[in-house]
Amino acid sequence: MGKRIKSFILCLLIPFTFMFSACGGNDDSSVTTPPSIETPAPEAPAPEEPQGPEEPTDVEITGVTFVNKEVAYTGEDQSIEITGTLPQGVNVQYTNNVGKNVGTYNAIAVLSGDGYITKTLNAVLKINKATFVRLTFDDVNCVYDGTEKTIEVTGVLPEGTQIEYSCEEDNQIENSATETGVYTIIATITNSNYETLSLEATLTIKAEEYGRPIMASNGTLYFANALDDDKLYSYDGEEFDKLSYDNPTSIFMFNSNVYFTSSSVFNSSIKKYSTSVETIYSEDIEYVVSDGTNMYYVKNALTSANSGIFKLDISGSEPVAIKLMTGKAKYLNYYNGRLYFADASNDYKIYSINLSNSQKTLVVDKKVKTLTVDNGYIFYTVNEALGDYIENYKIDNGTSVKLTTDAGANLTLVGNQLYYVNIDFFASNVFGDGIYCVDAYPSSNRNLPGTKVFDEEGQKYSSLTKVGENEIAFYRVVDQMLCKYNTETEVLTEVLDDFVIEEDTPLSLGSKTLSHNGVLYYLDLYKGKTLCAYNYETGKIQKLTTNKVEDFTIIGDYLYYNTVSYLVNNDLYRINIKIGGEAELISTNDCIDIVSDGINLYYITGTSIHMINTEGVDVEIYSKSAKNLRYYDGYIYFVNSEDLLKMPTSSIEKDVTIMVKEGDVDVFEIDNGVVYYREVLLVNKQLSKVNVDGSGYQKILDGYDPIEIVISGDYIYFVSDTVSNSSKGIYKVRMDGTGLETVMAFKVDEVDYYQRNIVVNGDDIYFINYTLGGVGGDSHLYKLTSQGEVIKVA
Repeated sequence: MGKRIKSFILCLLIPFTFMFSACGGNDDSSVTTPPSIETPAPEAPAPEEPQGPEEPTDVEITGVTFVNKEVAYTGEDQSIEITGTLPQGVNVQYTNNVGKNVGTYNAIAVLSGDGYITKTLNAVLKINKATFVRLTFDDVNCVYDGTEKTIEVTGVLPEGTQIEYSCEEDNQIENSATETGVYTIIATITNSNYETLSLEATLTIKAEEYGRPIMASNGTLYFANALDDDKLYSYDGEEFDKLSYDNPTSIFMFNSNVYFTSSSVFNSSIKKYSTSVETIYSEDIEYVVSDGTNMYYVKNALTSANSGIFKLDISGSEPVAIKLMTGKAKYLNYYNGRLYFADASNDYKIYSINLSNSQKTLVVDKKVKTLTVDNGYIFYTVNEALGDYIENYKIDNGTSVKLTTDAGANLTLVGNQLYYVNIDFFASNVFGDGIYCVDAYPSSNRNLPGTKVFDEEGQKYSSLTKVGENEIAFYRVVDQMLCKYNTETEVLTEVLDDFVIEEDTPLSLGSKTLSHNGVLYYLDLYKGKTLCAYNYETGKIQKLTTNKVEDFTIIGDYLYYNTVSYLVNNDLYRINIKIGGEAELISTNDCIDIVSDGINLYYITGTSIHMINTEGVDVEIYSKSAKNLRYYDGYIYFVNSEDLLKMPTSSIEKDVTIMVKEGDVDVFEIDNGVVYYREVLLVNKQLSKVNVDGSGYQKILDGYDPIEIVISGDYIYFVSDTVSNSSKGIYKVRMDGTGLETVMAFKVDEVDYYQRNIVVNGDDIYFINYTLGGVGGDSHLYKLTSQGEVIKVA
């Protein structure tokens, strides 16, 4: 190592010695000049080696597109995706390509894969606003009675819809008024997913009124009561009896029973009253008459082709309507095997139809505006430009005689006198300034007005009807008084003079409530058990149906409801509550406790269980007694007698069931794999639970009778109905039976409440104040606030 270091130092010193000598240092001959060192020439660069083929580069993705899409809002998710065939190994990552609500979605699709150039595509998903459908806003004409009158939109409103009402004549009015007048009401319907819809209707409050039907049979008067919103009443000379909440448009006897027609938003109905009201037939019905065997009616639709005169046979299980004539008609009457009417196709001249051969014949070649047939004569008002007048026509010989020079409505034959309401030029064809009479059978034409029977100052008259041998009845318009008048004694009786409105409490049987997306759906027992919706936030109530509803439920976006149609027949319909639209007939069976597994529908009809599959095929799957049908996690659960059973929906075999809990089970609800139920023991009732597989039976709470059970959050809410009032009311308890609390006692502020059909909405509780046969509450819908205040909702 030492020698190598010395050599290295010597090599470093040599250049310095040379430099010193060259610069003229001391001449020392002993110093030897080092030999010159040649610098080798730089080597030539080596020749480049030939280059091989280039490394492969990523290829472009082709053959796919990403196309814009424009659709209308449907309430469902909309999406756009690439079209074409992706090369193998290429994947797509989407951003913002799915939307549900109205708007513009700038979607991105990123295509990537090994060996490919990443490609980004852009497209626009545009969801446009939909339009509201099947919403009606009809004019309302009513009589002043000092109470508030309202006009509202009818139909199923999509979720999130708001209605704002305004009045053109008075900005202080929304959609209701009390005083007489004509009010133009605008309903502005808004929803972020729908085009704003403005509907206009007229609310007319007047001292005058439309004609109300009156009919007498066996000494009893049947009539639309003007003093109680035109509800159907009877009066036997001593007592008034409210027969129906319907507003009859005609009343008649058929097969010794009272029948009447009742109008609604979508159509009219023929109904029968015996001990209760039954719907016989629903259609656009006018002028119903009977020959004692069949009914006949006129249907005046939008077009003549859909209009006509029909015979209605109700002798079978369901009514059968047979068209006798096509076209519009008025003033239908039956007499001696023929129907008489004014035919719209020939300027409302009088025609007849022979019921033995359906032959139509022109009877009176004159335009008429009213007619009645009695005692072998047709009495009618001729409608002429020079002035209207009353005439008769003798059916057996075809001769006619002019009776008056004035016009009349409600032509009524009493003995040999024809009574009528006089119609002057300025009055409508319903109201008149006085009641007149004239000889019904003069031998020659009369060119004089009729004789005034009476005309009270300032009064008008309507609804003139014969109700006895020498007795007529009519409405006095201004004070809405129903009167009877004896044509022999000339005594006037004010029938409604002592009438006082008493609110009848309808039975609560079959009432129901259901909460969904901020809306409480319920059956309004005071509106004929029609289905209504109450918005928690706005407090507004929407009437959804015009017919009685027996049961309803909500599955997904659809409201299913079982509505009464013919007699005791019920049909199941559904309607999309998210987007509205038209109701769809699902089943003609009487369906209750409707549930779904997401594919098929299940329901109880009578005492058996049925299933409707995706093709609409209805099959019976359980033929024995069943109630309280529920669906949970692949099974339908129900109670047969007192056993809790279940059936797997994936592999149903008729009447093959699995026992969950044997005996003592009544109402129940399922939550998180546990069945909470009312256990009916030999003496006592209690709240118990069992797992859905039948294990884990446990008593939760005794000393109370949980006749209704609702699960909300971590609590079981139940209605207790015991012999002791001290334990009646609404309670809540934790799932394990601890933390029992009284939500609402039976008595609040000295008022007894019979809570049923409870709904929990946040801190508020809604319930029907149940009544049965005069015992219990008042059948109204109530709310219990978090402060303990009880408020009537409807």
